Amino acid sequence: MVKSNNKVKDEIVKQVLVGVNSFFTLLLLISYLAYYVPPSPGWFFGIPGLAYPVFLVINFLFLIVWIILRSKYLIISLFGILIGWNHVERHISISSDNPESPPEGLKIISYNIQTNKYTPQKEQLIERVADYLQEKQPRIACLQECFLSRKQLDDFSKKSGFKLREAPTPSQAHGLYTFTDLPVIKTGILSSNNAKFAVYHQVTYNSDTVRIYNTQLASIKLQKEKNLFDQEERDWKSQESQEQITSMFKKFNKAYNQRTNEVRLLKKHIAECKYPVILCGDFNDTPLSYTYQNLNQHLTDPFPQFGRGFGNTHNENLPPIRIDYILHDDMYQTQWYKIDEAEFSDHFPVSAVITKK
Repeated sequence: MVKSNNKVKDEIVKQVLVGVNSFFTLLLLISYLAYYVPPSPGWFFGIPGLAYPVFLVINFLFLIVWIILRSKYLIISLFGILIGWNHVERHISISSDNPESPPEGLKIISYNIQTNKYTPQKEQLIERVADYLQEKQPRIACLQECFLSRKQLDDFSKKSGFKLREAPTPSQAHGLYTFTDLPVIKTGILSSNNAKFAVYHQVTYNSDTVRIYNTQLASIKLQKEKNLFDQEERDWKSQESQEQITSMFKKFNKAYNQRTNEVRLLKKHIAECKYPVILCGDFNDTPLSYTYQNLNQHLTDPFPQFGRGFGNTHNENLPPIRIDYILHDDMYQTQWYKIDEAEFSDHFPVSAVITKK
């Protein structure tokens, strides 16, 4: 009788596990839609896409459990993972071809340095970033959220070793600055609904003309809503919580609509360029997104081949997410790539060395 009761209990536990496993596998499958469905008007598909690393890890854990138990139910998570296997390598680099130190070539750094008028100890932060660039010696540095006065820009340029040539003025650039020691032929700005989301510079490198795009796409801006998840005991039915939840979803909707427009404009602008392209910046979106799918379509992402582990570029207590990128034209090949955990900002700098094929 005791054995019979134990069998019943084991079966109940197993069925509960199967149910939970099936639920998270379904969420994993739904998250794949973020790659294909335009987030305007389908912005709600983007939210599971943001949680993809969490769903993936949970399904891997279930897969291990079923393998240990030698259960046929391993097929549930195995199916969910394999059907989206091409997304795994964009988030986790298992084997890296990266050399230990950067070789010769065109070295690029993309970095959201998070400086605005509310940034505490702004002068010290600017000095540390300038020292960092002076040490790393890139030929091109694309900075986002670089809100500096003209004097601060001049001081920054001198300290980092760059000459600020033909760059937009602070009021025009909206925090986007591309520093380079290469000859600049032409510059321009891309905007959508009065929001300036990209600057481009045409430069000469080894007798070739190359266009560099520096972009920061629309952010959700959830600074005020973050405290929703900071408190251990939260009354989710309170008016304050309900207002914050409503505000959060409104911001998702607004950001995804704006970002969709920006991506379409940027993609069109790149397609019309007759020169090889290097695209750098803070996409505010993961590799499992409509944003990435469109911008990566005809450009190379070095991370799957040269990255290491989870490609986390966001310096906060979140699931590891990669939202900062360096993508380049197929005319070039990556020789070295690194996400450097320099804690000067809420983002990590991304570096790459590329050479012509």
